[in-house]
Amino acid sequence: NALIAGALFITLGIVACRLFLSAKAQSALTMSAGCIEAACECINAEWSLLLEPILAMVFRVIALSVCFVTFLELLTTGAPGQIHAGEVQRSFKWSDEQQMYMVYIVFFTCWLMELTTSASHFALAWVTERWYFTPYVNDQKLDWERGEVFKGYVHAFILHIGTLTKGSLMIMFLRIPRMFLSCVTYVARIAAERNNVMCACFADLFCCDSCINSNIIAHISKNAYFGVALTSERFMDAAISVHFMLNANDEVTSVSWLNGMQGVFQVGGLVMITAATGAACLLLVECTDMFGSDAVVREDVMLLVTAVAFPTGLSYMTLFDTVGDAILYCWAVQQRRFNYQKEHQLPQLQASGGALTSYFAYRDAEEGGISKVNYAPPALRELVLGRHRKLAFSCGGGGSADL
Repeated sequence: NALIAGALFITLGIVACRLFLSAKAQSALTMSAGCIEAACECINAEWSLLLEPILAMVFRVIALSVCFVTFLELLTTGAPGQIHAGEVQRSFKWSDEQQMYMVYIVFFTCWLMELTTSASHFALAWVTERWYFTPYVNDQKLDWERGEVFKGYVHAFILHIGTLTKGSLMIMFLRIPRMFLSCVTYVARIAAERNNVMCACFADLFCCDSCINSNIIAHISKNAYFGVALTSERFMDAAISVHFMLNANDEVTSVSWLNGMQGVFQVGGLVMITAATGAACLLLVECTDMFGSDAVVREDVMLLVTAVAFPTGLSYMTLFDTVGDAILYCWAVQQRRFNYQKEHQLPQLQASGGALTSYFAYRDAEEGGISKVNYAPPALRELVLGRHRKLAFSCGGGGSADL
């Protein structure tokens, strides 16, 4: 069995290395690395972002503890009775009203967990957007204050608690239908592109064409808080505008591609953190007698460490994903505002000024494809504007790939 498992892992490693060295894989990794490089620059500038997953976990634990104790107290209100005469075991009976209270506590607990998650996303978006729209001066963002995450939470609970409450409730109820409709939309797109009869039958079975094309609940997600944090607009308006900016913005088409590449790093990082923690624990258990010689105890310790590593890695990968998506959203907003100004202000300058004024105004607007105020991190500008760096990995025939 050990030889079979070893051969299987070696085969998977060879396949993974071959896929990693392919041109498409290196292109995807370059895109993902550029987004994460921009996110790392933001996190390095604001140290409190690294404390945000811990702060969010503390809020969740406190809220869950209060709800759990309340639920246990409701359980004690039941009328006890003996299962059989003369036995110690007891059964409890609750009235319909008491059972409704219990159901409500379970619902409220789920809602409260979603609310803490929404507050976490809002705080991350608020800090990231404030950092992004601080202009670069000599390749540095000046006048940036520290500890903004705590201000983000205060801002969320004082000024946007109603929006967070409504948004978390809608996200909780519509998460599963949204995921299902997204899968149906993807299948329908494959059917349209490849003329796949089976995919077309599946799409027609579960959803009509109008619903596939619109997917009216696709925008109801955590990304809506990007718009709420930036413009303080209502949840639904922010959800629609953010979804358009990140997925259907024809003016900045590369943003949707880069937004998809964020998932590559998130999944890969989560797997790497969990696997590395489990491997380190295995090495510690095998090389030391810290946990005794009992094999069962050692296995339990490794399982416990791996189980703790997974949510920890998920929290920090979500941090990178949220910060990276917020930076992409800010870039899209910046580009759209600049294009709007160029489209509406240049005709006014050409009409009011002379030929010389119109010429220099046009040159200023077109220079570099971005506005004069430099907000975007260098890594993001290189990716979006197409100036990709060379990778040091060999692609089949040797040499580096210019992506």
